[in-house]
Formats: sequence, structure tokens, C-alpha cells
Amino acid sequence: MFDVIGYHTITFVKLYKESLKYYDDSLQKILNTLMKRRDIYSHHIKTAIFDDKFIKKYRVDSPAFSIGFNIIEPIGSIFIYKNFLKLPRNWVKYLLAHEAAHIVLNHYPVNIMLLAGLRYIPIELRFILSIIKTAAYLTLGDNIKFPEEGVTAEKELDADEWAVKTLGNKKPALEFLNWIRDKGIKISHISPISMLPALSIDERIERIRKIKI
Repeated sequence: MFDVIGYHTITFVKLYKESLKYYDDSLQKILNTLMKRRDIYSHHIKTAIFDDKFIKKYRVDSPAFSIGFNIIEPIGSIFIYKNFLKLPRNWVKYLLAHEAAHIVLNHYPVNIMLLAGLRYIPIELRFILSIIKTAAYLTLGDNIKFPEEGVTAEKELDADEWAVKTLGNKKPALEFLNWIRDKGIKISHISPISMLPALSIDERIERIRKIKI
């Protein structure tokens, strides 16, 4: 367990330093405004942009991601792919709010604990479970959700809700997600444990439409 925590602590520190290196002041100003809307006037979240070299170095598979936690005050980093800065400003605000939500809601520590807990399951049992789960997914598709996929999905849906309520508007989130879907991307997130699909773009759109502002 401590090996997992140590590894992720090192990762956090490394990416925080990278966020200082690739810091973007314009994104930071937007983030600060969004945080104040949630009555968070003091935080240590840095915004940064990343390029193709960064993607290769850290094997990034998302146009935006965050890492951090919230104990006394939120601290962490938010990275957005450089080409996404060309998107409509409200879409960028939604992305920033969504990623900030992951930090404010302490989603990163949840991931660490899940991965740490996985180490206590014998590797043979993990192998058998992965076969069963893969077979179930291939048979039932999106109709099946195991606990870790469910946790991954709920974290993303909670981050969407936090972002939408921060913006006070569903439109940027719905427009962005529809744009993603129109590009042929159906799966939003996979479980970092099972590597099976945990949440679809359509599920996010449906949940956002139900949010009461």
C-alpha cells in the first residue's frame, strides 16, 4: 500500500513542478474566477498547457487532466492540451471547472486507495476476475458496471455536476460533449484498474441534462 502511495506522491510532485514550468496565466485567471464562484478564495492549483512532447513523455490520453487533493486547501495541477485553447472560451471554462472539481472533491486520493487495495488481491484471482469481467462486458456491454467502473463513472459525473453548477449553465458542457461525440468518440472514461469502459459520452450528456441549476 505504501509503495502505491509513494509512487503517486512522487507523480504528484513531478507534475506540480511541470505545471509551474508550463504555467498559463490566462487559464489561471479563469480558474481563480471559477473557484471564487464556489467561495474558494485560497487554493494552490496551477494551470498549464501541454504539447505533443508532453503526451509522449507522460503517456497522456486525455485533452485535459488534473492531479491534486483537498485537505486544508485545494492543491494540484490542471493541464489542458494546447490545441484545445482554440475552442470556444466557455468550453475551456467548462474543462477547467471539471478538472478543478476532481481536485476539490478529492478524487485523486480515491484512485490511490483503490489501486492500493487492489494489491491485496492475489494476482491469480485478479486474472480470473479480469476474464469474467471482460466476458461480461463483451456480452452485456454498457449494461454491466462493476464496483471500480462505477466509482470511475461517479467521479466523472460528480465533476460534471460541480462544473455545471459553477458555470451556472449546462450549455458549454453539452456543446463540448456533443462535439466530442460527433467526432466518433463514444467512450468517455475507462477504469484505471480493470481497463474496461466505465462511462460513455451519452451517459454524461444524459446526466448533465438532469442537473438542476
